[in-house]
Amino acid sequence: MKTDPKSLRASLDALKEANSVRSERNKLEGLPKLNEHLWPPETILRGIPTLVSGIYKKPSEMLLVRFAYAGAWTEAIHGLSFLSVRQMEEAWADADIAEILKIRQECRDSSPPAVIPWNRITLFGVYREQAEEIYLVWGDDGDEPMIVSYVSNFEERFDDLGDFVLAYSRINGGAD
Repeated sequence: MKTDPKSLRASLDALKEANSVRSERNKLEGLPKLNEHLWPPETILRGIPTLVSGIYKKPSEMLLVRFAYAGAWTEAIHGLSFLSVRQMEEAWADADIAEILKIRQECRDSSPPAVIPWNRITLFGVYREQAEEIYLVWGDDGDEPMIVSYVSNFEERFDDLGDFVLAYSRINGGAD
């Protein structure tokens, strides 16, 4: 189900609140506190970088909302961090990211890096220590990109960023 871009802001707030609740619960249970941090909002100048150096996609309505909410978002979802545009660009020359992409291609033959041209994929989020990642998969210009996530060895696909954020805010204990 496609999400209304206007409701994404509320879903991002719900995710942030769910993370706060989860962090407090971890503290009470003697587990490590989340190191969540939201970086200042980011203006998108050239577009959203794909996995091909120098190739950008026009940001969708939801991505404009997301980057107006926060640039990067450390530990947004289960250790995964949402990347800033600059971090997405830096990934082009990052040996660790190259290794994560290579592993994903070789171990998941139906994964976006294995079957979709890299000029239609963006690395949206990553948890380096666990080799987990979130991809934007671009369709036609102007469409909201699909989300494909690899978290805890599970692949999940979402119609758009709104559905993805809403699902994880619920998983983390947030309200609808």
